[in-house]
Amino acid sequence: MIVFFGFSLVSIILGFIGLSQVKKTGERGRGLALWAIVLGFVSIIIGIIVSIIVVTAIAANPNISVS
Repeated sequence: MIVFFGFSLVSIILGFIGLSQVKKTGERGRGLALWAIVLGFVSIIIGIIVSIIVVTAIAANPNISVS
């Protein structure tokens, strides 16, 4: 799960760096930079939702063992 958030953060950071570079130089790639930012935020949101569901399921059923 930590790796999942790590890759998402890297995606967001590199997306903003790419977007800044595109604005400065006028090169192509604005869409790819925006897509990286969007996917990074969406994956973080999905990760948070999955984490909440897992914690809720474990809290609701204490007989489940997590290995």
